[in-house]
Amino acid sequence: MQQLTIKVNYFERLYSYIRAVFGNPEYQYKVAQMISNSELPNAKEGALRWYKIASENGHTQACFDLAVYTINNSKDEDAAISILKKAPFKENAEVEALLGQLLLSKYTNVLDQRRFEAEHKIKNAKGQDELDRYIESLMPSQAKSNRYVDTTISDELLQTYLDEARKHLTAAQEMDHPLGYHALAIYYLQYAPESKFSQSIGIKLLENAVSKGFSPSCQVMAGIYENGLYGKSIDIRRGLELRVVAAEQGSKDAQFTLGYLVYNGQGFETNRDLGLRLIKKAAQNGHIEAISFLATLQKEDAE
Repeated sequence: MQQLTIKVNYFERLYSYIRAVFGNPEYQYKVAQMISNSELPNAKEGALRWYKIASENGHTQACFDLAVYTINNSKDEDAAISILKKAPFKENAEVEALLGQLLLSKYTNVLDQRRFEAEHKIKNAKGQDELDRYIESLMPSQAKSNRYVDTTISDELLQTYLDEARKHLTAAQEMDHPLGYHALAIYYLQYAPESKFSQSIGIKLLENAVSKGFSPSCQVMAGIYENGLYGKSIDIRRGLELRVVAAEQGSKDAQFTLGYLVYNGQGFETNRDLGLRLIKKAAQNGHIEAISFLATLQKEDAE
C-alpha cells in the first residue's frame, strides 16, 4: 500500500511538472508550492523561480504570495505593485486590498514628506530650539527612516497613484475586505480636502472595518472615542472596548501590554478581571513576560 502511494505521488508530481513546463499557470503555482514544501537543498530558489513564472502568467495567488515575499524580504514596494498588477482585476480581495494600500502609500508618503519639509523650513527660519535637538537625539536610529521619497514628482502622477488606489480599494470593499474600508477611511480622515463630508465618509468606512473586528481600525476608532474627534462624543469605555478587540486579535505583545495597563490601572480604570484575561491570552500565545507575570501571581496566591 505504501509503495502504491509513493508511485501515485511520483506520477502526480511528474504530471504537475509536465503541465507546468507546457505553460499552465495553475500547475506552475502547484510546482512552486511542492518545491517550497520539499527538503531540496535549493528549494527556496527553485520555488521562487516557479512563483515568478506563475505570476508572469497572471496566477492570482502566485502574484499575491510573491508580492508579500518581495515586501518582506527586499522591501521593494514598487516591485510588489508591478507583480500585483499582473493578477486579474477584481478576482481576489486580498490582491485588490494590498495593491490599493501600496498605491495609496505612494500618494500619502509624498504628502507626508512635503508636510515635513514645509515644517522643517519654518523651524529652520525660526531656529531650532534646544528641546527640538534633545528630542531628535533621543530617537533610535531605526526610527529615522532611510527611505527616499521623491517630493518633486508631478501632481498629475500623484493623482494617478490616488486614482488607482481608489479603484483597487473600492474593488476590495465590494468583496467586503476590511483593509479596503480601513485604507480609504484613513485617506478621507487625514488626507482628503478637509470637510465634514470627507470626515463622514471616513468615519462610515472605518465603522465598516470595525464591525469586522479589523484590529488597526479598532485602534484608530478607539483613539477617536477617547479624544472626542470627528464629531464623536468622548467615550472612554467604548475606546477601551475597541482596544480590547484589537489586542485580542493582534499580537501577544499588544495583549500583554494592554492587559498589564488595565490590570494595574495605568492610563485606564483598573479592571483586574479584564486585565488578567488579556494577560492569560498573551501567555497562551507564548509571551514570556505574561507567563512570568502569571507565575508570580500564582506564587503570591499560594503564600
